[in-house]
Amino acid sequence: MKNILITGGTGSIGSHLVPMLLAKGFQITILTRNTSLNSSLPQLKYSPWNPDNLAYDKKPFEECDYIIHLAGANIAEKKWTEKRKVILCQSRIRSSETIIKALAETNNHTYAIISASGINYYANKGNNQLLTEEDFPGEGFLSKLCADWENKISEAKAFSKRVVIFRTGVVLDKKSGAYPKLIAPLKFRIAAVIGGGKQAVSWIHIHDLCRAYIHAIENDSMEGSFNACAPEITTNEKLMVSAAHKKFGNAFLKFHVPSFLLKMALGELAEEAILADISASPQKLRNTGFRFEYGSLEKAIENLEEK
Repeated sequence: MKNILITGGTGSIGSHLVPMLLAKGFQITILTRNTSLNSSLPQLKYSPWNPDNLAYDKKPFEECDYIIHLAGANIAEKKWTEKRKVILCQSRIRSSETIIKALAETNNHTYAIISASGINYYANKGNNQLLTEEDFPGEGFLSKLCADWENKISEAKAFSKRVVIFRTGVVLDKKSGAYPKLIAPLKFRIAAVIGGGKQAVSWIHIHDLCRAYIHAIENDSMEGSFNACAPEITTNEKLMVSAAHKKFGNAFLKFHVPSFLLKMALGELAEEAILADISASPQKLRNTGFRFEYGSLEKAIENLEEK
C-alpha cells in the first residue's frame, strides 16, 4: 500500500481528491495546521505542520511514497491588497520551502512530488494564441507568483525526486471554487457575463483534475510542467450561457458586467484573474495517455447541474 502525503488536503481540490485516492487503496496523511482534526478511517491520518516557521513532523515524510502539494490561499477570495499579496505568496512559497526542508532533513524514500500551479503562469495574451508548456511566464503579480511557486518546489529535483507540476485552469466544481461564484446570479435567472465575454477560459472539471493527479502518481514517466485544462477551450460568455440554458432553457436574462466596474472594485485581481484571456493546450498531458472524461463544456455542465 502506497503512502501519500498531501498539503492542502482539506481544500476544494483536496476534499474531492482524497476520497478518490482512498478508493484506490492509498494510505493518506494530510498535513494541517488544525491540530483538532481526527479521522475514523485507519487509512487516513492528519499530521500537524506550520509552514510559517517551516515546522513539520518528520515521521510522515519518512513514510510517504508521494507528496501532493495543493497548499495555497484562495487567489480570488479577496481583493489583492499588499497584505493579501503577502498571504498569497507566503502560503505557497513557505509551504514549498517546508517540503524542501523536510526532504533535506529526513531519511525519506519519496518517489515524486506532484504540485499545483496555475495557467495564470502565462502572459495574458488573448487573440486565441494557444499556449504550451514551452511558453514563457508573464510579468504580472499572478504570473510571477506561479513561476516562483514552481521554481521553489522544483528544488526537490536536487534530491533526485520526480517533480510534476499542474498548471491548472478554472476548476469547474459544483460545490466549491470558481463555478458556484460564477453562476450565483443564476438564482435570479441572470447569466452575468464578465466584460465583453469573449475572453478565453481554459477550464477543467474537478473530477478530471483529480484523475490527473492520480495519473501522475501511477505514470512514473511524467515529469515537468503540464497544462491541466480540458481540450475544449470556451469563453466566459459561452460558459455562463451554457449553465443558464441547462438550468432554465431560454428563460433567463443575459447581462454584461462592465470590465471597468470590476477593475474599480477589485483592481489587479480583476485584471489578471477574473478578466484573464488565456488559451492553454493540454496536449502534453494527453500525450502521456491521459483521457478526459469531461472534455467538452456541454458534458461538464450537464454533470455539474445534475439534480
